[in-house]
Amino acid sequence: MWDSHHITPGQAQEAVEDIDALWIDPDPTSKTGISVRVVGYSHSLREILCVILIPAEAGRDGWDGVNAWRANSTYRHAYERGET
Repeated sequence: MWDSHHITPGQAQEAVEDIDALWIDPDPTSKTGISVRVVGYSHSLREILCVILIPAEAGRDGWDGVNAWRANSTYRHAYERGET
């Protein structure tokens, strides 16, 4: 995430944990249909982010983050309006 988009795992985690985050399941650009797109706010970055998650490996609950970037205007507006 850092090399491509200058987003830290902690900033991505903040966006995922945002109480107002939008969870889009499945991610509309997913080729496999297993990833989820989360649009949420990172307080430390002061930006709305898109975070891509996949289900955690077998035997573990939750999600693993695979990518994150600053949200474009479409996703920023959706977040601001609370749309999915």
